[in-house]
Amino acid sequence: HAGDLVDLTVIDNLEQIAPVLAVYGNMDGPEVRGKLPKINSVKIFDWKIGVMHDPGTLFGMGKMREIAKQNGFQVLVYGHTHHPNIRWESEILFINPGSPTNPIPPFITKPTVGLLTVFKERISPEIITLSL
Repeated sequence: HAGDLVDLTVIDNLEQIAPVLAVYGNMDGPEVRGKLPKINSVKIFDWKIGVMHDPGTLFGMGKMREIAKQNGFQVLVYGHTHHPNIRWESEILFINPGSPTNPIPPFITKPTVGLLTVFKERISPEIITLSL
């Protein structure tokens, strides 16, 4: 989860489905910030996947590339903008899953989530629009 959980019960609910890798976001209070890191990662096969709420999105791809390279991420999942996006830059995959609960109109009107299917030799990213 790329942050802005607001309530730790979100993690509890998600963990009933599958293991959860999460970070805190700018909308999260002290309770969430006290339990979750600012940046997190997992290695699946040889893919190092990082998760961060706001890796400098306002500063453009340069700052995001720098963070990914400094941490050895081949994939960086990020949040903050609530704008779903999949982008390959310099052999690094950047994916923003959007928001399942708070899409930002007028451009994003439906809730979304991201899905990463990880194979040994490749990663397949997808944005899924939810119909709630």
